[in-house]
Amino acid sequence: MALGTAAHGQPWGLQLEGELEELRRDRTLYQKWGTLRFRHPLPLPIPQSLVLQGTFTAEKRHQRYSLETRVVLNSRKETLQTVVLGYQARHPYVCAGLTHPYDGTAIPRNTEGCLVTWNQHKAKKREVEATLKVKRKVVLHLKGLHHDRSQHGESRHSLALDLAHSFQLSFPQALSLDGGIIFRQSPPGTFNFGVDTRAAINHVTSQVSVQLNRSDSNFAFFFQLRHPHRPAFPPDFQVQAAAGHYRVRSLNGSLSVRMSSRELVLLEVDASQDTRRSGQGWGVSVLLHQAVFSAPRAVRLQLSGKITPARIWLFSKALLDQNMAQLLLKASEERRGGQVLTLQSQTRHTVAGWAAMPRLLTLAGRLKQKETL
Repeated sequence: MALGTAAHGQPWGLQLEGELEELRRDRTLYQKWGTLRFRHPLPLPIPQSLVLQGTFTAEKRHQRYSLETRVVLNSRKETLQTVVLGYQARHPYVCAGLTHPYDGTAIPRNTEGCLVTWNQHKAKKREVEATLKVKRKVVLHLKGLHHDRSQHGESRHSLALDLAHSFQLSFPQALSLDGGIIFRQSPPGTFNFGVDTRAAINHVTSQVSVQLNRSDSNFAFFFQLRHPHRPAFPPDFQVQAAAGHYRVRSLNGSLSVRMSSRELVLLEVDASQDTRRSGQGWGVSVLLHQAVFSAPRAVRLQLSGKITPARIWLFSKALLDQNMAQLLLKASEERRGGQVLTLQSQTRHTVAGWAAMPRLLTLAGRLKQKETL
């Protein structure tokens, strides 16, 4: 197609022509070629000459398909792009390449990359590998693996990732991840879950472990982080928590925080409740040991009580290191020729800073209402 002609019938203005040709077709090879040419003499901000050529090749025996594209601007600057899709030995792959004459700051002038996958159905393995080359030198390599080893009643997966590059980035130039996930479930509501991950950043290894366990009466959590020593974070950090109930209306739990084999915090909590026809009773106990602050190092709180139709009994006790404080309160109601209300309380402490308060204080009182005719 041409718009405008010069003398002697030659095209002078806008020119556009295309051609498509089938080069070969048989049982093993199919190849097709096409070209597109565009020219114009107008003062526009686009190239005055453009040639686009493409060749598609299908190798049926090797299950390989390729497309090669060639772009020429102003009869000088040539760009070549190739894309290859294939399937060999049950391994699908894709490769692409780019060569251009322009500034290679953003996009290198000679670049090629490939992505290959493996899928082993019997072994339940899946692998992927990617490679990027610039000027025929490997600048990026990535390899991943997924292995499914699950069985009846158990899910087990392992993952691995290796990455290396030579770019000038803040991202680590060498990264390796390796981990596993396990999940078991037998009766409904009972399960075991675990994650174990190792990461190597520039050949420096760190490890993270997480475990969750649950049964009819217990629940446990465990977390551990290990990494090379740095001032901002301890090299070995563990958190362990558990909770359970062993009797009806009873609950206990614990929390432990350790750093470099040193226990920073230990918290234990026990709570129970007793309900009978004659009355109700309850109790709470809290124990805390800590090494984060200078004081107090040990704290223990104890609360208990019992209520019946005729009596109330309350007891509280607190221990802070060597200091102790407790309170006992009793109240009862009787009928002896009238209504009798008895109240008793006792406080005891060993705190040196409470000098104004007696170490032992006992109070007792009785209120009686007589019945008269």
